[in-house]
Amino acid sequence: MVDSMDKIGIDATVFLGLHSKNEAQRIATKNFFVNNLASEMFITYEQIAICDTVIWSFNHEIQSRYYPFMDHLHTVVPFKRIAYSRLTFTLLPKESQFNFTDLLTYASSVEYQYRLFTWNQRLLQSKTMKCEEMNVLEMNNELLFPTEIELLYQQSLIFRVDLRML
Repeated sequence: MVDSMDKIGIDATVFLGLHSKNEAQRIATKNFFVNNLASEMFITYEQIAICDTVIWSFNHEIQSRYYPFMDHLHTVVPFKRIAYSRLTFTLLPKESQFNFTDLLTYASSVEYQYRLFTWNQRLLQSKTMKCEEMNVLEMNNELLFPTEIELLYQQSLIFRVDLRML
């Protein structure tokens, strides 16, 4: 569990990590959410849009089984949805090898002073941008959501994504 004194931030790789094709990533991400269900989590509007774009690329049947879980999770977890500001743009790192979305995501974490959790290997390999990698746990350590969320989650697992594509 993240220390209660720390602000938590996530990106699209973490939210979509709940449905990763990589079982170790999926379980680690699920355990992160289960352990932090009541914690406020920062996420930018752009990262939410990235999640939606990925999900909308799947057929209607998959979306229909995925969205009840996602909708319920968004009502349980106190997500703090944030927009970029003028300040965000002044905080952009000078690392030119990163795409603009990565730079904005990181700058937002600096502006709002939260620890950015990610599976994004570009961000994790940065020498200057400090991000938190999810802890990969053994597969037999999968935690459960509260009953109603867990049932919706199990139904939503028809949707699976390769996080390396993000």
